[in-house]
Amino acid sequence: MVLSILFFTLLQVASEVSSIGLNEQELTFASYVGGGPHASYYNEREGQPEIHKISDMVLWLLKTYGYSKKNPTSRLTRVHFHSLTYHIIGSLPDVWFNSESAVAAGTRIAGRQACDTKALSPEDIELRIPKTFKLFSGSHDIIFDENNPVFSWEKDGFHFVFSPVLVCINPSKTVGLGDAISATGLMYSSFKFS
Repeated sequence: MVLSILFFTLLQVASEVSSIGLNEQELTFASYVGGGPHASYYNEREGQPEIHKISDMVLWLLKTYGYSKKNPTSRLTRVHFHSLTYHIIGSLPDVWFNSESAVAAGTRIAGRQACDTKALSPEDIELRIPKTFKLFSGSHDIIFDENNPVFSWEKDGFHFVFSPVLVCINPSKTVGLGDAISATGLMYSSFKFS
């Protein structure tokens, strides 16, 4: 009964918003109740969420509940996933612009807010990204390049952007961090929906 109520809520909310920001618990639970990819990941996940599984779930959410010719009443065109170690934005490329700056701004605010500082220094932060990873299931491994940390790709008509988080080594503020990340990402995004 509870799962059917949560599934109905997912259907209702996803079609009424243009953009949604989700953390790893929220996204994996949405996939679980909606019968999406890696549905058991909600119960099995430990540590940093695997990048390719998260990308698969973001794509599924956009394709299943997002705006399309098959689903013209839905407004959902963007999903911003954020976790302790990385962010991914998936969007319709003709609707959302400047996603690279948006995800980078979310990354900066995460480090600054967690460290409670206006200016980050290299001693305050670290990257916790694996050296190699897949962007989505079935893709080849990519090697992470610290000199070019923000990168993008296209998959099934959607634009994806990835950025590692500047993880604060000694955090002093974590309350509201996800809200700050999503809001900052939206502030740096450009939206055009006709």
